[in-house]
Amino acid sequence: MLIAMHLESLIADIDGTTIDLAATESEAVHMAGVRPPALILSDVRLSEGTGPTAVKAIRKMLGPVPVIYVTGNPDHADGDAPVIAKPICDDLLIAMVSNMLSQGSATAMALA
Repeated sequence: MLIAMHLESLIADIDGTTIDLAATESEAVHMAGVRPPALILSDVRLSEGTGPTAVKAIRKMLGPVPVIYVTGNPDHADGDAPVIAKPICDDLLIAMVSNMLSQGSATAMALA
């Protein structure tokens, strides 16, 4: 959860962006249904379940949602999404998130 809190602090610096944190696959899917994210930041391994499985369930429920995997296991990430390998380069992450989110307020979701 420390990485998720670090992601939260980085994303909070992007104007108008809020972030929801989820530690498990089921929590992520539930939270996405309550407050649909404009972007998902996901690790591959979660405390329960996997990021790619949560992403698939969220996309099935909401349609296409952009994803960035932030993981120490890049070989296990979904092949259609960009990957930032740990250790995280903060500037790269901020640039990617800024480019993927539209201007104005948006909600991002971090699964870690």
